[in-house]
Parts: sequence; structure tokens; C-alpha cells
Amino acid sequence: MKELSDYSGDFKQDIQFKDFSKESLIDLLNMYCRFYKAIDGFWYLTVMNKVDEKTAIECDIAVWDKQFRYEMKRITQLLNIKGKDLTAFLKCFQFNPWSWNAKYKIEFINNNSALWTVFRCPTIESLEKEGKGRDKVFCKSVETRMFESFVKSFNPDITVKYLKLPPRQTKEDICCQWEFKLNKSTG
Repeated sequence: MKELSDYSGDFKQDIQFKDFSKESLIDLLNMYCRFYKAIDGFWYLTVMNKVDEKTAIECDIAVWDKQFRYEMKRITQLLNIKGKDLTAFLKCFQFNPWSWNAKYKIEFINNNSALWTVFRCPTIESLEKEGKGRDKVFCKSVETRMFESFVKSFNPDITVKYLKLPPRQTKEDICCQWEFKLNKSTG
């Protein structure tokens, strides 16, 4: 059977992912990653609007803490990523759906230190567009705690700290920059 580039033809009772071209599957995967990000935003805003922002933040962090542990275990197994060092963590981090939503660069300073610079972040772009000023505080109050949870779910000896956070002066500025460090020699 010819690989499908889309599903515009006849209905196929037994359609499977393997029936599609690599390019179509990559597009679909990217869209699934955007869905992942969107559902987070939808439920966060729902809790914030029905209860309050403090409760939404507490729920957000609690949910992501569980999700990160779930993700890390499955990503390392599926991609056969070994060890608990910084390189292994960043390999997993690259395949987290959250990371796929951003445009970024990872730079290793040395084996125990790396920088993650984000050039495009859908969350910040949405908060800037919203215009309520939440882009000035969200990353410091929420993303910092989420990243801490994320690295701890992989290896408690890895730390993360922000070097630059929003608000951006212009849309051309980087969105944020984070430093990841492995504090003990683990492998």
C-alpha cells in the first residue's frame, strides 16, 4: 500500500499510523505535542476562573510533578536512555512533549552544566497576547517550581535555576534561559 500523506480519501476500517508517510507522522506528532500544551492551558484557566489562580498553580504543580515522573520513566525505557547524568536527563528532556512546543538550544558548559535557551515559547506568547501581565510573573512562580520537579523526577542531584525570565523587552528577545547542573557525580 502506498504511504498516505493525508486522510482525504476513502474511509479505511483498519487504518494505522504505519500507513502514513514519515512527514505526515512528524506533522501529527507535532500537533499532538501542541494538544498536550493546550490541554494544560485549558484546565489551568478553568481552575483559575472557577476557583482562583493560587489553587490553579497548586494543582498545576501537583499534576506536573506526577506527569514528569510518568514521562521520564517511559521516555528512558522507550529510547533506551541509560544513566542518571546530565546528558541522559537532557536526552529525555529533548523528547518531552513540552520541549517540542518550544524553539530552543541546549549548550553544554561541561559534563555537569548546561544552558537551555528558549527562543520561542507558546506559553509566554499566549500570556503576552492575553495582556493581563501574567507573563511578568508566571515563569518565576510556576515554571521554576515545575522545572525543579522535572529534574528531581529524573535525578535529585540535578538542579535548575533561571538566568533570564520574562517579561521580554521585545518579541525578538529570548523568552528565558535556564541552567541545569549535576551536583554529584552519578551515572
